[in-house]
Amino acid sequence: MDTIKTKIFIFLFFVGVFQVHAQNVISSLPQLKVWLRADTLTTLNPDSTISSWKDAKGGYDFTPSSGAVAPLVKKDVSKLNYHEYANFSGTKQLLSQAVVKLKNNKTTILIVGQLNAASSYGHWVCYGTNGGGSWNLREVGNSGRLSLTDGGTNLGAGVNPGNGQPAGNTTVLSANPAVVMATITQSANSFDIFENFINKHQYTAPFMQAASNFLSIGYRADAGLNANFKLAELMIFDSTLSVSQFNTVKQYLQLRYSNKVQLGPDINIAYGHCDTTLKVTDPIFKSFLWSTGDTTSFIAVNKKGNYWVDATDIYGFHSIDTVNVSYPLKAYTGNTTICGGSTNIWDTHLPKNGYVFKWQD
Repeated sequence: MDTIKTKIFIFLFFVGVFQVHAQNVISSLPQLKVWLRADTLTTLNPDSTISSWKDAKGGYDFTPSSGAVAPLVKKDVSKLNYHEYANFSGTKQLLSQAVVKLKNNKTTILIVGQLNAASSYGHWVCYGTNGGGSWNLREVGNSGRLSLTDGGTNLGAGVNPGNGQPAGNTTVLSANPAVVMATITQSANSFDIFENFINKHQYTAPFMQAASNFLSIGYRADAGLNANFKLAELMIFDSTLSVSQFNTVKQYLQLRYSNKVQLGPDINIAYGHCDTTLKVTDPIFKSFLWSTGDTTSFIAVNKKGNYWVDATDIYGFHSIDTVNVSYPLKAYTGNTTICGGSTNIWDTHLPKNGYVFKWQD
């Protein structure tokens, strides 16, 4: 038991050290312009609503707009790995107190969040309002599916330009939290929207991003259009990330919001050869591949050996764990030819205490 506790402590220590390292690397990235986390740099009212939310990179301060209701900060039970989130419940909104400045290069909006309920054109994050050079991360109609649109044309990734209906393979993100990433690549004239790092739709159109705009969260400053969703984290980059930088961001998100799959300590069966069940119990994992080829959350084994599982969580992150299962030794001699009158000793190596032996003769 002490060994298990030691291993857990070492693992948690490593996770904590890497998280701090990753946070330092990310905060030093010149491409990062806005970084909001619901458990960092928030000033709360006595009722746990936000009076001020400062971003950890550019120093922008987000407060409720005049006469608006502030979002409530809550702590998630499990699927955000017990981290806090700001609850924009359909009437809550925040506005940057100064204009946010972004380059016209490649804009990446990255959100860890979850839809509470669909709302008509609910706006999650807006850079500006409806003018040229602005963009809106918003729901498409009452569908609950997200899009990233040009604020001037209302066209972009996730929306059909012909009928204004949802486009591509975007989904209603209400069952679980998700990592939503939306990008505008000016050099390629492309708008893209991703869910858990899978591209769901691309739209091609030129776009010239304004050098500065107010940033609103939970609504659009000129029209309301409030959204009903949870927001745990928001990052906005204004230039392309290298592969190494992007992988650091992903690893940070995985360690912060997910867990490593755990099969427990090695299993030593002292008696019997019945099936032993290996199971993944953490509800954050949703798909599985075992070394046996099974794809359920559990398997039954009755042979010694190493068994591994590759589990995928709700964010699309993979995690692998291995467990060794051992049974009492059964020694078989195999087929043996002996002469008449000779003897052959077969030792099963099983203890006499607890076993009853019945031979064929």
